[in-house]
Amino acid sequence: MSTHTEDEKSILTNALPTGEIHLMRTDQTGDFVRAGAVNHIDPDDPARQAGGIDAFESLKRKGLVRHEGGQLYKLTGTGFQQAKESAA
Repeated sequence: MSTHTEDEKSILTNALPTGEIHLMRTDQTGDFVRAGAVNHIDPDDPARQAGGIDAFESLKRKGLVRHEGGQLYKLTGTGFQQAKESAA
């Protein structure tokens, strides 16, 4: 199994079972990641938002996430495999 940061593991496992991840874009808060029902944003901790974006970009570079359209991204086959391993 590949080594992932805690933020990467959170995105992978929270995207299960559908594999959906959204890169949300708002004027009020800027970009943030939503994996499943979990938002990687905390108004009291801006580092959570930044860490979520960094982890999301890293997962894309690793080929574990692909763009589907608009704000929607999905896990790749390898992404699903690693998400299931991380959740175990």
